[in-house]
Amino acid sequence: MKTFLLAFFLLGCVQQSATAQISKLFRDASDGVAFNYPQAWEKKPQRTTQFRIIVGDKDTVGDNCMLSTKTSAQLVQYSDEDAIRGTSARDIENGAAASGTRLKIISFERTKVGNRPAIYYEARSEYQSLGFKVDLVVAAVIVKVGDRLYELGCSVASPVYETQKNLFSSVLGSLTIR
Repeated sequence: MKTFLLAFFLLGCVQQSATAQISKLFRDASDGVAFNYPQAWEKKPQRTTQFRIIVGDKDTVGDNCMLSTKTSAQLVQYSDEDAIRGTSARDIENGAAASGTRLKIISFERTKVGNRPAIYYEARSEYQSLGFKVDLVVAAVIVKVGDRLYELGCSVASPVYETQKNLFSSVLGSLTIR
């Protein structure tokens, strides 16, 4: 239950207004999940099937938000509320480590997405590729519904996180699961 799939991508440093229009909609009718994102962003290609979708600024490599889902028969044995209440920041760090990502939680709180129990966290990580390294900050929300975990995470290079925080909050706050 406590394994969460996380991955991070190289992020650019384009500053966007916190009031950016989040008028585009991603909706998966078969799974009942949806969220809004900025009009200027586009769906981005991905090399794996780890994410349902990655959206981001079309003119840079940065300002990405990623939706992942994981289904597990083991999740059914826990109520949605018990699963969220029983998950700690350390569990999220350990889940990331299991998938090869170093993650350091800097903010962790239990909250709600709609009327569903959820976890919101901010974390520091890094992206490395071919000897190139970028320090990242990710903000994410995790929700459990039945046998499925949903995680919507937005990440950006550390130096510009504060300029993107309100935008990311708007994207994460738009998540709906029926």
